[in-house]
Amino acid sequence: VEDRDVDENGRVELILHNSGATPFSIAPVGAGYAVQVSGVLDRESRDMWELKLEARDHGVPVRRQHRDIVVKVVDVNDSPPVFSKQLFNCNVSEIAEQGTEIFRVYATDDDMGINAEITYSIVGVTSVGKSNDHLNTRISFSINSVTGVIATGSQLDREARESVELKVEARDGGSPSLSTTCVVVVKILDYNDNDPRFDERHYTTLIPEDAPVGSEVLKVVATDVDDGGTTPLTYSIKEYYSAAESLFAIHPKSGVI
Repeated sequence: VEDRDVDENGRVELILHNSGATPFSIAPVGAGYAVQVSGVLDRESRDMWELKLEARDHGVPVRRQHRDIVVKVVDVNDSPPVFSKQLFNCNVSEIAEQGTEIFRVYATDDDMGINAEITYSIVGVTSVGKSNDHLNTRISFSINSVTGVIATGSQLDREARESVELKVEARDGGSPSLSTTCVVVVKILDYNDNDPRFDERHYTTLIPEDAPVGSEVLKVVATDVDDGGTTPLTYSIKEYYSAAESLFAIHPKSGVI
C-alpha cells in the first residue's frame, strides 16, 4: 500500500474488516502486509471467503480506500468415502446365471474432483457352509469398480455354502488415497436341484410267515441335501413284484414298511 503524502498524512494503516468472523488475519510483512490463515479451513463446510480490506492514512481528514479479496479454498483429500450403512443383506438363488446383478453398494465422498472419485472392490470373502474352497468362493462374485454393482461370477451351490460375506472397499482417487469398507451378506436361496438318496442301495430283511398284519418289516431312510437336509420327504412303494402288492404297505412319512 502506498501513499504519496508525507509524515502522518502518508502513514498508512491496513484493516481487515470482520476478521474475527473469518479464519484470516492481516499482519505487516516487510514493507507490505500479508493476509494470513489464522483459523481452521474446511472446504467441505465453506469453499470461498470474501474479505474486505480498508487502507487509511492518519491525515486530517482521513483518506481511505477499500478493496475486496476473494479467497477460494482448494480441496485436499481429507474426507474418506462413506457408506450409508456398514452392513447390508441381500438374497440370490443358487440357479442364478453368471453375471446376474444382485446388489449395489454406494458410497459418497465430501471431497471434490479426483479426491471424490470412488473405486469399488471386493477385498475379503467369508463363506458360511460346508465348502472351504475359498478360491471358488472368491470368484463366485464380482463387483463393478465404478458403479458398485455386485454380480454372480460363477455358478452357485446352496448345498456347498449357505451364505457369503463380502467385504467391499470404497477407495477415493486422492494422493494419498482414503478408503472405507462395508460388509454385504449374500444369502444363497435353495432350489430343488437334488434327488433324495436312500442310505442303502439294497435292503434285505426276514419276516416269519405267521407275522400278523401291521408288523413292522423294515424301515428305510432317505435324505435330501436341498434346504440343508430339512426338507420333509414322502415315501411310497413305486413297484411291486409278484403277489406282494396286497401284502405290504409303507408309511408315507416314517418310511416304515
